[in-house]
Amino acid sequence: MSFSNKACCSVLPVISNYIPKGFMTKISGLDAYVVGNNKRRTLICIYDIFGYWPQTKQCIDLLSSGLDARIIMPDFFKGNPFLIENFPPDTPEKKKELSNFISGPANPEKNLQVLGSIIKDVKQDDVESLAVFGFCWGGKLSVLSGGHFGNELKSVAMIHPAMVDPKDATNLKVPICSLISKDEPINECNEFEKIVKTKSFAETCIFKTFDTMHHGFMAARSDLTNSENVMNFREGIKILISFFNNTL
Repeated sequence: MSFSNKACCSVLPVISNYIPKGFMTKISGLDAYVVGNNKRRTLICIYDIFGYWPQTKQCIDLLSSGLDARIIMPDFFKGNPFLIENFPPDTPEKKKELSNFISGPANPEKNLQVLGSIIKDVKQDDVESLAVFGFCWGGKLSVLSGGHFGNELKSVAMIHPAMVDPKDATNLKVPICSLISKDEPINECNEFEKIVKTKSFAETCIFKTFDTMHHGFMAARSDLTNSENVMNFREGIKILISFFNNTL
């Protein structure tokens, strides 16, 4: 599938010292960052475990502009994300902190219920087409939503996802765009892709590996002063625009 179209070619420049274009509001009782005015075409973005960062907001601002879509990024962690100072988990203490966070505030099953409520509320707001995408931890939640809430969604996307599980591919009911970094587990990712390619919607799906990019290169851990990161950041946005234009 070609990744190029008019919208992709007009992606705005990536800026290292960025001021977000959106605004904060309330969605399903949670604070949420919102950008874009076209409610008919809405995407729910799930951030990574580090919560709101300018790089993440810039990514969805550019995606919103390229798609002419509204994007909503709820604050699942209610102002208490995982501290980026504790990453990578290279000591026993940091490993414990991460494990406790994933099993607690970031528990996928618990947050899937929260996402279900958000989807229900958002769909009551003049929405014609709805998709979910996420970064890292949010990628896991996005894939789960494509199984649990597949009847409500047009498509999902996972960007340098965490906790990749081929079983989630089996349950998937909608097309997926998968953008993988060099740090994701290759065997699990390959098996995930293999299962998706047996689906009736396989031709609509996109799988792309960024062989030189680190986990987090399109979200909180991106370095937008680095030219290679910026180039791949833009390429990822172009691919997402192409995918969602085809599925929404």
